[in-house]
Formats: sequence, structure tokens, C-alpha cells
Amino acid sequence: MKKLSLILLFTFLTYIVSAQEPFKNRDGLIITPEKGEMSLGFDAVPFLKFIGNLFNPGNNIPTTNFTASNPLTISSNYMLNDNMALRSKIRIGLGVNKTDTLVARVGSTNPNETVSNETKINTSNITLGSGLQKWRGKGRVRGYYGGEILFSIYTEKTTYTYGNALSSENQNTRNKSARPGNTFGFHLKGILGSNITSRPSRASVQNLAGDHKLKPVVEVK
Repeated sequence: MKKLSLILLFTFLTYIVSAQEPFKNRDGLIITPEKGEMSLGFDAVPFLKFIGNLFNPGNNIPTTNFTASNPLTISSNYMLNDNMALRSKIRIGLGVNKTDTLVARVGSTNPNETVSNETKINTSNITLGSGLQKWRGKGRVRGYYGGEILFSIYTEKTTYTYGNALSSENQNTRNKSARPGNTFGFHLKGILGSNITSRPSRASVQNLAGDHKLKPVVEVK
């Protein structure tokens, strides 16, 4: 039993060491991030949904609109060593929703004449975050885990536009706008996912010399 335990421990340690080796392409260039480098990534989920909606007959025109409920997420990593990075994140979502309502024109002798009242809702969702990230595995696709701190702010404003102007015949009380207030958030969360590192050419790596190396990454959560 003791001998078996030592064999398993040796196998596990061998896996850890081999899993952390940098990955090279056919030209011998290391394409995984190294100490002192930075990498940029984005959340691929909205684009995967777009591709999936292309094959869904229930959707008219699939879009990748980055709204307050479906924000765009961009992250960057600064490599503290070959397998651990300081992680930063920004998430931005902006949305506008318009609704038109037809109402009778005040003062018109034609009962079928109408004007439009518009309700427009502007929303924004912005999140900033920072944390630590560590990789496991080797090759272009590597799993990662870690933790981060996030600060978010959500805003909403509703604006009303009326088709009937105020007059002696139309003295109704109106609201021009409404703002329910901002919502602030503070979050501690664990992260788990995988990275797909793109393949740089030899020329592009030579141009990104010194402390300015940058390797693009697609992030899938």
C-alpha cells in the first residue's frame, strides 16, 4: 500500500511539472504567456450565442448587442510568473429600449387621427474587477482558476415624449423623465474557465519585443 501511494504521488508530481511547461508552435516560438507579459481576452459567450441563434428558426435576426443585461467583457492578465497572473476586467453594457404608443390627437375633429407618445429607457451596467488567476494544463487550450473582486454600478433613466402639446384643451399632468436611482454592487467570486491562445507568426513576435509582448486570448467561461 505504501509503495502504491508513493507511485501515485510521483505520478501526480510528474503531471504538475509537465503540465506547467510552456507550449511552443512548429516554429519553436512560445505562444503561451510568460512572466512579464500581458494578454488580452474577451468573453466568447455572446458570440457563441450569436452562432447558435443562426441555426434557431425562432430568431429573426441574431445580434450580439451588448446591453445592460448582456454586457461586453474584456479582461487582461499581467503574468507574475509563467502560470500565475494579476487579472483585471472591465464589463460594459449599454441599452436603449423605445416604446411608441398611439393616442388620439387632442383637438382633432377626426376620431381616427392619432399621435405617438414615446417612452425611452436608457440603461447602463459597468463593472470593474481585479484578482489572481492560475493556469493548469498545457497546449493552446488551458484551464484556469482563481478569484477576483468586482465593483459594479447600474443606472437607469426613463424619458417620456408626448405627441400632444400642452394647451387649453390638454392640461394633463406629465412626467418628462424618471430616474429610480443607481444600484451599486460589490462582489467576491471564484473564477473557473479555459483560455484559447492564438498562434502568432514569427514576424509578429519579433515586432512585439521587450516588455511590450502581447498575446491575444479568447476566454470561455
